[in-house]
Amino acid sequence: MAAMRGIKAGVVYALAAFLVGFALGALRVLLVAPRVGATIAARALMGAAAFVVLMIMEAGIGALLFDQSLVQYCAAFGTAAAVIALATQIAFAALPVVQGIRART
Repeated sequence: MAAMRGIKAGVVYALAAFLVGFALGALRVLLVAPRVGATIAARALMGAAAFVVLMIMEAGIGALLFDQSLVQYCAAFGTAAAVIALATQIAFAALPVVQGIRART
């Protein structure tokens, strides 16, 4: 029974990842790329994906190491230190786009 639950969870996870990837790819191709070019659109998607992974990992570490719930993790963004950290994470996500823009000039 446990093996079957694991298989079902894996299938759901793979389908969710596929659907998110498909949706983001469609948005990039249909909405973003015509406006900014395919290279910048791909870089924006890369930065956004890196940001999402970074935030998920940060929340996961908070849960595993510090017994912090997702609500507590989100509530911490009300502090100045967390706002600064979030700003640096957003800058990290923007770097591929900035590099792409600088490479075009």
